[in-house]
Amino acid sequence: MNRSVVVHKFVRSQVTFCNFWFVSVCCCLSLVQAQICEEGECTNTEWCANEYNNQTKSFKRIYWGLQSVPCDIPAEAERVNLAENYINILIPNVFSHLGQCSSVSLHNNGLATVKPGAFNGLSNLLELALYANRLSMLSNGMWTGLEKLEDLHVESNKISRISAGTFQGLATLKILRVANNNIVILEKGAFAGLESLHELYLDRNYLPTLDQETFRDLPRPLVLSVRHYMGDRHAHVCSSLCWIKEEEQQGTIVFAINRFPHCNSGVQWKDLQCDGKSFGVVKLH
Repeated sequence: MNRSVVVHKFVRSQVTFCNFWFVSVCCCLSLVQAQICEEGECTNTEWCANEYNNQTKSFKRIYWGLQSVPCDIPAEAERVNLAENYINILIPNVFSHLGQCSSVSLHNNGLATVKPGAFNGLSNLLELALYANRLSMLSNGMWTGLEKLEDLHVESNKISRISAGTFQGLATLKILRVANNNIVILEKGAFAGLESLHELYLDRNYLPTLDQETFRDLPRPLVLSVRHYMGDRHAHVCSSLCWIKEEEQQGTIVFAINRFPHCNSGVQWKDLQCDGKSFGVVKLH
């Protein structure tokens, strides 16, 4: 067979293979140039490859390895998925051009620092996924610019304390997920400003108690989830949870399916009686 014919067939097969996997972007043979946001400027770094779906207005990095948020995300993007990379810090205004975006996913990045103003410009964001990272604290300044946020995922981080006013400014938030952290302290006023909250997930933390004053700022009815309430090193009198039991009976607190506290000593949550008498000692686990 003629050598030129063989070469032609080989090249054509390679092009067909690339088109099959990447449609219009062929990264099998070369890397794509993209701008990566560094503090204060954008620099060109080789990354492979961008995937932007015009129909769904979504942007996703096909290949992993990003260490910072890219600057070349289309301004019209409505969904941005940068999960499973190595982005450990978010600098101010890194999303400032994404005013149409409704969802940002940054989970599984090793993210440890979110600087104040990082989410400036995300005025239409509804969902923010920061779970499975290394955040050790949350602060009020983190949420600037998120006027319409409804669903916040910060579960599976290293958060040990939620201070008063942490979520101020998130008046539209409906779902807050802080499960599977190391939370031992909920300050009074921790949930202040969450005037639209409907669901709160606190599962698998190390809270010694659930103080009624801390939850007083939250609207009712409230869907509460506290399964595997890990206060197992602390003994509790059942009456310390009676305010929750009473609100459950009134219908102002509703537990997510099977997400209620578990008491030891044979006391089942459904059988807990709050009549002002001695209830004995229990553990929630």
